[in-house]
Amino acid sequence: MRRWLLQRLLALPLLLLAMSVLTFALVAAAPGDPVLAEALRQGIALTPENHAALQRQLGLDGSLAERYWRWLSAALSGDWGRSIASGRPVAQELSAHAGPTLLLAAAAFALAVPLALLAGLAAALVRSAWAAACWRALVVLLVSLPGYWLALLALYLFAVQWGLTRVIGQAAPADLWLPAGVLALLIAAPVSRLIRDRALQVMSEAPFRLALAQGLSPALLVLTRILPGTLVPSISLWANAFGALLGGAVVIETVFGWPGLGRLVLQAIAERDLPILQAYLLLMGVVYVCANLLADALAAWLDPRIRAGIVGPQ
Repeated sequence: MRRWLLQRLLALPLLLLAMSVLTFALVAAAPGDPVLAEALRQGIALTPENHAALQRQLGLDGSLAERYWRWLSAALSGDWGRSIASGRPVAQELSAHAGPTLLLAAAAFALAVPLALLAGLAAALVRSAWAAACWRALVVLLVSLPGYWLALLALYLFAVQWGLTRVIGQAAPADLWLPAGVLALLIAAPVSRLIRDRALQVMSEAPFRLALAQGLSPALLVLTRILPGTLVPSISLWANAFGALLGGAVVIETVFGWPGLGRLVLQAIAERDLPILQAYLLLMGVVYVCANLLADALAAWLDPRIRAGIVGPQ
């Protein structure tokens, strides 16, 4: 395990460097002219001289390699540049919107974990063809539905029809439960399917059948046999889910009017605010990489076979 962990840590800087190159290139290749957008915001007639001056002011002069090197050098020193739209430092813009997003992601994750465990274990334990068919249909529906459609449906029912929440959220606790619930459903559905499959596999193995023959209670079997057998395989999936909550809640935040990073990113896309987009994409990439690294390390710590080198991390 130590060798594997050392290899992952040594490869981490190269992975982050490659991610920064890809992030910068993708944002730079996006259609639209940020100089033109800034000139329209300032009401400036865009002559060739003004265009060149705005390019220098926004740091968009020079070749793509030169711009990337300037951006990377500044980012490594803690300077992410300034937002083209607001003129404020990018780090300040991100930190101002990160709190609501972290709150929403944490609430959704806290709801999704018990929901996925209960749904997956119940689907494995209940011996009913009708119940299994209903569960599969529900999971397929939640996995297939676009997130914005489910969010709009929930907003229409709970806010418009029943008046249980506000249409536009203000990052208050009273506005949290509905977007968090929608996000929890979206990420719990695929994880519950893995938990069910793994629980059925544990129940088919000889140690479980022996414990069942010895007369252990169903609750004790779930706690000592089935639940531990489902935790390690699902750790990496939960890490991906948490990264998706931070990086993929853009649509949900927009639908519910949640003042998080999602709204900031959509505004940056509309205004061609390249420094915001570059910093956001790189930050989400770092979150994904670190979450998966921590998940693999946790799986190795929990599973003796991984520590012994018999199997690799999930």
